[in-house]
Amino acid sequence: MGFGLGALTFGLASCAPRVIVLHDPLPAEAHNDLAIRYMEEGAWKAAERALRRAIRKAPGWAVPYMNLGFLYARQGQWSNAFRAYAQAVRLDGTCADCLNNLAWSALRSGRRGSLAPAWARRAIALGGPERFRYHHTAAWVGYMGGNCTAALQEMAAALAEAPIAEGFLYGIELDRFRRMCPP
Repeated sequence: MGFGLGALTFGLASCAPRVIVLHDPLPAEAHNDLAIRYMEEGAWKAAERALRRAIRKAPGWAVPYMNLGFLYARQGQWSNAFRAYAQAVRLDGTCADCLNNLAWSALRSGRRGSLAPAWARRAIALGGPERFRYHHTAAWVGYMGGNCTAALQEMAAALAEAPIAEGFLYGIELDRFRRMCPP
């Protein structure tokens, strides 16, 4: 009889306790912040789950949609990124980063007939500290649309506005555009 009791004790000791959360107390912002942390660690599935929770808790907030687009873009899932950025823009049409990323994901996902040029121009018009990046996107949108003149102008604007630390890279890009675009 002592053997049976010992086996039962051992069996109970090896069971991991389960915690069931009936109500998630974290706000959408906390789930969004967790997702960013997961992305930094490369934990894509956990990041996506956290962003989906943030979206469920605050469906009218554009930020988790933008981050979901970034998550998909980091994985090369450009069609999914496009859909997430499109939702972010629907929720906040004044988010220059969202508009820029929507234009870039349209380009990368093969949506050549999209409104990418308009989205890139709108991001540039809204401005902000990342405006030089918006010019870069507009340059590629122009080039892929067959407008080398616009592409060269936008890349020159990106170079002119880029911080010194990134200016070198934009200079290389401008030289590349000059070689790709016939005079």
